[in-house]
Amino acid sequence: MVEPKTPPSATRYFVAAVLVSLLLLTYSNHFNNAFHFDDSHAVLENPWIRDLRNIPRFFTDGSTFSALPANRSYRPIVTTTLAVDYWLAHGLNPFWFHLTTFIWFAVLCGSVFVLYRGVANRTRPTQSGWWAALVAAALYALHPVEAETVNYVVQRGDLFATLGVVAGLVIYAQFPRLRRWGVYLLPVILGVLSKPSAAVFPALLLLWIWLFEPVRFRTVLLRSLPAFLVTGAAALFTIRMDPPSFVAGAVSTAAYRFSQPAVLMHYFRRFFLPTDLTADTDHFPFTSPWQLEPLAGFLFLATLLALILWSAKKPAQRPIAFGLGWFLIASAPTSLVALAELENDHRMFLPFVGLALSVIWTGLLIVDRWRVPQPVVAGVCATALAMAAFVAHERNRVWHTEES
Repeated sequence: MVEPKTPPSATRYFVAAVLVSLLLLTYSNHFNNAFHFDDSHAVLENPWIRDLRNIPRFFTDGSTFSALPANRSYRPIVTTTLAVDYWLAHGLNPFWFHLTTFIWFAVLCGSVFVLYRGVANRTRPTQSGWWAALVAAALYALHPVEAETVNYVVQRGDLFATLGVVAGLVIYAQFPRLRRWGVYLLPVILGVLSKPSAAVFPALLLLWIWLFEPVRFRTVLLRSLPAFLVTGAAALFTIRMDPPSFVAGAVSTAAYRFSQPAVLMHYFRRFFLPTDLTADTDHFPFTSPWQLEPLAGFLFLATLLALILWSAKKPAQRPIAFGLGWFLIASAPTSLVALAELENDHRMFLPFVGLALSVIWTGLLIVDRWRVPQPVVAGVCATALAMAAFVAHERNRVWHTEES
């Protein structure tokens, strides 16, 4: 691999300081937002989080997650952090709960940049590749969709699951000597113990090896096999640890699943036009797969698969294939497992890691092809990030109280 080029140190530190300040400014009005929805039974009414001595039991008893039997699932990492927050706050002061979520969100955003930079180093080890990775990470961090998860305390499970997946890939890519010891699987296991959606890691690892490591496909399968075995075992363990009272909630499994391609189409559109974000959609599954919107969803899914295969053919376009593939793979758990809600904004949190990369990398290739002047590119990027930050700031206002 060619030695990657980066901007001067002073430039990197200055830009990092600006982006961190922008992230803090964006979420400065969220730290005192109230608890909402599932926070009521998992935080406010949950007696188990009120004593740190209960932490060992969180890992042996899934009923400690919630005060409602139907909502009791095995998420010991989430419950542990809630107990620590309760201890720090000396009660139910939401500031400490939101502070914890924000700190881990900032860690995730930094990890996402390292992941993107690893992609750039394998396909475009130049300063433009470095800048593309930075802008993509900033877009992910400031996108208003992420505010839905950052403001929803109990849904930090999505945050921890995403961090586990991203950290696993970063360790695998950046520290190849540690692969034989399986170190890259440790954050993934913690992610699965936070939310089962982290179980998509093996498929994402397979996609990474296929696109960015010059080996035969048989070797791709062999290198990803340990991840499938370990992550699969962890996911199966969490399922078996769910209390018998837990209910996923879908009325019709078939209707839920054939409605999901249209839901993915909605998620994809919200990346570019997040005009209908809502804390609770109350959308119902379609009554037939032959309705116009479900058919459009299947057409969208086929188009996305075709774009992945097409962009995977050329090395310069493989970050696009990786990002779009990530979007589909990361959406699989909530698309295949029939849940009570047909769609939810916090379900975009993990898939958008891939979508941000593919969008910015597509823009980079367009800039190259049309030779767009650098000041114009910088202006467009700055405007887009500022708009995203403003809308995310406004989304925090929506989550302030039950009334808002």
